[in-house]
Amino acid sequence: MLGVILVENVWVAISVWTAIYISDYFLSVWAAKLYKEGASEHVTFTGSLEITPQFQEDINALKTLSLRFLRALVFSIVIIAVAWVISVRWVGIPHAFSLLMGALICLEATAHIRHVRNIAFMKILVSKQGLKGRIEYPRWLSLRLSAVEILGFAVLFLVAFLVSGNWFFIGGALSCLLTGLKHRDWAAKADLEAARVTESAPADTE
Repeated sequence: MLGVILVENVWVAISVWTAIYISDYFLSVWAAKLYKEGASEHVTFTGSLEITPQFQEDINALKTLSLRFLRALVFSIVIIAVAWVISVRWVGIPHAFSLLMGALICLEATAHIRHVRNIAFMKILVSKQGLKGRIEYPRWLSLRLSAVEILGFAVLFLVAFLVSGNWFFIGGALSCLLTGLKHRDWAAKADLEAARVTESAPADTE
């Protein structure tokens, strides 16, 4: 149903995308703010809490207004508008546009679920309700957990496609698959880098 609505009206597609993309960024800032307000006393994320490299600097600085983000938003809106004109108006293949919007929105839906979980977790840490101890997540572990979670959503969207036949969900499955594999590769590189740092560190000679 959503896929049909988005195909029939490009302005609805652009409006939905703009809303969830902005929401994604502000939820990221919120989680980072909670992390700095006290959650970091119990859990430490090596590198950055933000996974996406291009936004790490702005998220770490808690910027509510980011030029990087605005440029990415405008670029994505242009891509959506051009894709709609080509696939729906010129070529007459609306399924292609539905697939694109599914790839974008389903991946964002996955990110929102992760944000809600992280914010709830950070709020508990900030409240310090009987919490003791501290744990550190190395970068490779954060990325590997992200990869596993996103690949799980890829399977979920694939099942949704097989049940409904809606191209919107196959788009979501493909985008989650590619993103999950990318995070897995980043995790492997971060693991190797951490191993090199450990090997190059001077031995403890007590």
